[in-house]
Amino acid sequence: FVFLLLLVGLAVAGWFVLPGLLNDGDGGDYNYQDRSEIQDIIDSAQKRADKGNYEEALLKIEEGLKNYPASNSLKDKADEYRDQIKKEMLAKAEEYATAGNYLSAMTVIESAQKTYGNNHDYEEAYDMYQKAHLAQVKKNTLDEAAAYAAKGDYASAVTVIKSAMQTYGEDPDYVAAYNTYNKELQTQEKKETL
Repeated sequence: FVFLLLLVGLAVAGWFVLPGLLNDGDGGDYNYQDRSEIQDIIDSAQKRADKGNYEEALLKIEEGLKNYPASNSLKDKADEYRDQIKKEMLAKAEEYATAGNYLSAMTVIESAQKTYGNNHDYEEAYDMYQKAHLAQVKKNTLDEAAAYAAKGDYASAVTVIKSAMQTYGEDPDYVAAYNTYNKELQTQEKKETL
């Protein structure tokens, strides 16, 4: 009888103590089966992450968060995978930028912002690539206009600069080039009418 009482006592204590020991601070009121399912979700997502597919891993975790929204373990994994995706996206954008393809770098950042939400790192990278793109466009535009002017084709030089000003605004370098080439064009037209 004492043995039976001891056995029942241990079972009751286990009923109350065991869940506490299994509680990993996961948030929510999850039982052993829930925590086991949460761990299965994390394990499945980690297998995807181990293969380098952090997007699929994140999708698996987000799917799990629908059933277990208070799970700190799932939230932490989601943050971990988002950080990894952010690193990959920023590295991919940097590759494009290093090759001088700032528009593609900006497109990668825009896609990441749209899919994963905006953050300071994305904003900073986008601004940097946008400035570099505009500087590249300005240089190319001024070079193109200068090439026309060198051939005496001031009308084309003025058209190139005017188009850039309409698209990108009246940058001081554009205005100076426009004034120079337009003055030369007017001088050229006066000579032609004489």
